[in-house]
Amino acid sequence: MLYGPQNGYFDLVFELPAECARSLEGGSAALGLVPIIEIFRQNLEVASDVCISSDGPVRSIYLLHRKALREIRSVALDSSSRTSVALMRILLAERYGVKPVEHQASPDVSAMLAHADAAVLIGDPALKLNLTGGDFERLDLGEEWKRLTGLPMVYAAWAGRSGQVPEAAGSTFRNSYEWGKSHLWEIIEKESERRGLPAALAADYLTQRIRYELDGNARNGMRDFERLARVHGLL
Repeated sequence: MLYGPQNGYFDLVFELPAECARSLEGGSAALGLVPIIEIFRQNLEVASDVCISSDGPVRSIYLLHRKALREIRSVALDSSSRTSVALMRILLAERYGVKPVEHQASPDVSAMLAHADAAVLIGDPALKLNLTGGDFERLDLGEEWKRLTGLPMVYAAWAGRSGQVPEAAGSTFRNSYEWGKSHLWEIIEKESERRGLPAALAADYLTQRIRYELDGNARNGMRDFERLARVHGLL
C-alpha cells in the first residue's frame, strides 16, 4: 500500500503494533494492523484475508535466556508487541510450567539479561541478533508455537471496530498485497537498506519466514491462540 497503486486509498499512520491497537481502541483510527491478542480483547472485526504469520521459525521473535527454561523466574519485555508477550506467557506455562515475573525494558540484550533470567526481543533488533553471537540461548517463539499446536502462529491482522469496517477494505488490502508480492525484490532492496539489514537476511525473512495468507489453517491457529489465551487468563 505504501508503494503500489492503492497508495492514497487510506490515510496511513505508521506506529508500533501496540500503538495501532491503542489508536483503534481510542477511536483515532478506523483500521489497523493489530496484534491478534488485541483483536480478541477488543472484539474487533478482521478486515482482510491478509495477515502477518509464520508456520515454524520466524527469526524475529526470540526468548533469550541463560538459565534452563524451567528455571526462568523473571523476564524483561520489549513492549512493542502485545501478541509476542502473550505468546511467551502461553508457551512458558504450557511447555515449561513457569509463570515468571515481568518488567518492561528497552530492547538492549545486555541490559535486559543483566536484570532478568530471560528477555523477549522482537522485530529489527531480533533480526540483527541473527548476525551476532551471544552468551545466551535463543528460543524462537514461532517455532515453539508450531511444536505446541502444529499450526501457524498469526501475529497481526488488519481489523477494525465491529460493524464499522469499510466495505472496500478487504479488496484494497488484498490488491495491495498482490502488488507487493509482484514487486517483492524491489521492496526488499529498499527496506534492507533503510533498516541496515543485509539483503539476503531480509529476503529470507520476507520470503521464507513470514506468511501473509489468512487461510483456514492460519484461522485455526488464531482460534487455538484465543483458546489458550483464555485458559491462561490473558483475555
